[in-house]
Amino acid sequence: MRKITLFIAVVATTLSMGLAFAAPSPAYAQADDKKDTTKDKVICEPGNTNPDCKPATQADLLKLIQNIIKFLAAGVGVVVTTMFAYSGFRYLTAGNNPSQVADAKSHISNALLALLLYIFGMALLNFIVPGGITGLF
Repeated sequence: MRKITLFIAVVATTLSMGLAFAAPSPAYAQADDKKDTTKDKVICEPGNTNPDCKPATQADLLKLIQNIIKFLAAGVGVVVTTMFAYSGFRYLTAGNNPSQVADAKSHISNALLALLLYIFGMALLNFIVPGGITGLF
């Protein structure tokens, strides 16, 4: 009975973490009177003297780094959620085999440790870098 309760708790936690990313974003209709700016883009090559050609700035690099970090954060969430679900299933199906129970418990604790290390690592980076690295804090 205790294993089933633990499995239900792990599944509920996993689903609740996943629902935060599953919310759909609204789609708005685009107005027809907007100018198509894709034709006006200038290709910036070395030696181009066009005044519309602007070099990449530090803000562009910061935005790229923020996008990479957000992508990796989503990857960490998927991996940890999968590990919780897989380990909970292994714990539930272990039966009376103590080695399988211990293995499943170690996988659950490793997934929790990975999540905590990620959270503390992000907090440390946001503390060290002025203004934060994710733009969320």
